[in-house]
Amino acid sequence: MNIELKNSEGLAALQLGDYETALKIFEECLTYDPSSPILLYNKGLTLFLTDKFREAEHCFKEATVFDSKYTEAWAMLGAARIEQRKFDMAIPALYAANTAECEALAGQIMLGQGYYPTGFGQFEKRHKVPSTWDGSESLVGKTLLIEGTEGLGDQVFFARWLGRVNELGADQVYIKVHEALIDLFDWEFELGRMHVLRADEETPQTDHRINLGSLGAIFRCSAGTLPVAPYFVSWGCCNYTDVKNIGLAWSGNIMHLNDRRRSIPLPFFQPILDLNYNFTCVQKDVRGGDADYMQHTKINRAEIENVEVLARAIADQDLIITVDTLTANLAGAMGIPTIVLVPYVCDWRWGFEGERTPWYPTVRVLRQGEDRRWEPVIERVMEKLKAYGTTV
Repeated sequence: MNIELKNSEGLAALQLGDYETALKIFEECLTYDPSSPILLYNKGLTLFLTDKFREAEHCFKEATVFDSKYTEAWAMLGAARIEQRKFDMAIPALYAANTAECEALAGQIMLGQGYYPTGFGQFEKRHKVPSTWDGSESLVGKTLLIEGTEGLGDQVFFARWLGRVNELGADQVYIKVHEALIDLFDWEFELGRMHVLRADEETPQTDHRINLGSLGAIFRCSAGTLPVAPYFVSWGCCNYTDVKNIGLAWSGNIMHLNDRRRSIPLPFFQPILDLNYNFTCVQKDVRGGDADYMQHTKINRAEIENVEVLARAIADQDLIITVDTLTANLAGAMGIPTIVLVPYVCDWRWGFEGERTPWYPTVRVLRQGEDRRWEPVIERVMEKLKAYGTTV
């Protein structure tokens, strides 16, 4: 058998999403060459893509045994362990991959475990353009450009450090964020020597520049010194004791790499919708199938034209129930009581255990179990609502 040709057939099947055929081909090839790191990796990748993470982990580990410098195999070994929440075992594999992306991923694990100074230091490896200010040099009499280079939710999250930058005595601080966030940031941070750049303004030459997402590493906060929410206070901060109006956000950007796991089809929320509350959709886009289903519910659909309208819609609610998306970060940053529903393996900012996150005191986090089903999570939301008192 021509193993190289057969392996190419397996890769073609894998690319077409025919995982069953791909797996059979790679297993057949391995009977002829059981110590091939490439074949073991391809089999592992196929298993990983079909959520068979334990079996995938074994394949990737075997691939690294036969080729200790196989970067991709080490990276996927780390990923397979993360998907099983074997976080402490994942970190050495990610370091062995010896790439900036994998070191940044190791940093995310540390952040999720609460090791903030070290975690942020490693997380910095994700930036392809390094900052020119590391926090050690005085900003007095200097100019600084802060650029938001990540997603909308990330930029809202990292905005918590802008108040501290404003205290460092810079002659001028320019803030450049995603166009959709300009008005939101302008309303909150256009003060003193800080200026939010409009879309039609040229990016100025400054003494220093820094990524907005680098501020966590700059200030090296510990658990006791985190700048917590609310910090978008101009948009309303409430602390209701009686819930009548609930904002719902069940899906995010469909292009997000983890959307398949973080978004929840609207029909899963029907048990909640049967309760006696006023519901408002607080997400900009509603997918086709959910839009059809929504017509047969009592959900009021707010016309979310931009982020400012979203902020106002969130401020009008007594409680937000949302998946991990911009709505979750914005509601948390505004200090609105919020329940965030997260997958079994979630983003670091929600932590990996418990219902609380140190970043957003008004947020409660409800997590999938190892079965990765949403129904038990919805049942826990129901329990929260039925037992609702002075806090979520």
